[in-house]
Amino acid sequence: NRILGEERVLVSEIPGTTRDAVDTPVTFQGKRLLLVDTAGIRRKGRTERGVEVLSVVMARKAIERAQVCLLVVDGSEGVTAQDAHVAGLIQEAGKGVVVVVNKADTLTREGKKRLLEDVEFKLKFLKDTPCLFVSALTGAGVGKLLPQALKVGENFQRRIGTGELNRVLRAAWESHPPPGGKGPAKLYYATQVGTAPPRFKLFTNLKGELHFSYLRFLENALRQAFPLAGVPVRFMIVGKP
Repeated sequence: NRILGEERVLVSEIPGTTRDAVDTPVTFQGKRLLLVDTAGIRRKGRTERGVEVLSVVMARKAIERAQVCLLVVDGSEGVTAQDAHVAGLIQEAGKGVVVVVNKADTLTREGKKRLLEDVEFKLKFLKDTPCLFVSALTGAGVGKLLPQALKVGENFQRRIGTGELNRVLRAAWESHPPPGGKGPAKLYYATQVGTAPPRFKLFTNLKGELHFSYLRFLENALRQAFPLAGVPVRFMIVGKP
């Protein structure tokens, strides 16, 4: 509602009062967007199980439709198990994400610092993810949401030139090669095979997949070199003799 400047969605101080997903077309900075507002998901013990399950199902459907998800965390509660669950759904679906901490008007500077640490610890599987503090009540910080979502959307569609891609990955590989079988591990070349999210195919002399920790190392190298904040990175490994 703060983004749109109008009461399009039922709002109250009781969590979970937004029931149905609401689609709202908007034009922002010359771009046509579709905002999908989903039902708030309340923690167990605050609602009947059936309503909670329905809210999660609706959130999952909205995630599948989206390119970029704004994951709203209640600043008065911190990151809950339900927040982490939804974050996992976003990651599993391969979507872009911005973490949004609401009720920032109730947080001190130290409180914001602690909450940011909470986000980084409990949602650490979301790599290189922007986190914004806002107040839906006062409107503070809300103006940053769509610009940040658009940046993540651009990263979601990011294409990296083959030459630059190979330069970065080969430098990382040669500085810290993965453990191989017989003989040294070699990276022949890499190519981007898709976007939304960015996907890369690596041709090596190794049989089978690379260890997840080494893929994370390569991912970090890409993130340091290219604008990929807020989006997952996918690798496919092809072994060649």
